[in-house]
Amino acid sequence: MSLDNLNHMTKNQDIPVRDGVNIFLDSSTVSGLNRRSRALYNIIAPFYDLPYALYDLITRGGSERIRRDFLNELDIKAGDAVLEVCVGTGVNIRYLNKAANYSGLDISLRSE
Repeated sequence: MSLDNLNHMTKNQDIPVRDGVNIFLDSSTVSGLNRRSRALYNIIAPFYDLPYALYDLITRGGSERIRRDFLNELDIKAGDAVLEVCVGTGVNIRYLNKAANYSGLDISLRSE
């Protein structure tokens, strides 16, 4: 996925960006259950989409069809600004209108 159309609303502002991702959350402010959940997700994130990929192989695109049908209900148009909260691995964005502008927010994105 190209990051060219991401972060359109924050260009040229004082928000740190790492690997094309805006860092809105100061890691030192994450504590308690949020810190533990974030640490766990950061461990499993590289493997999180694997079960879906395997299911797609077995069902010839079953989860992809379900995800695409569901996300098409959003009716996102070219030029729309979209914020996905709890974006996780960002897998939904690849199924959405490529001509829209996307930003994602997730407490578990590595920003340390």
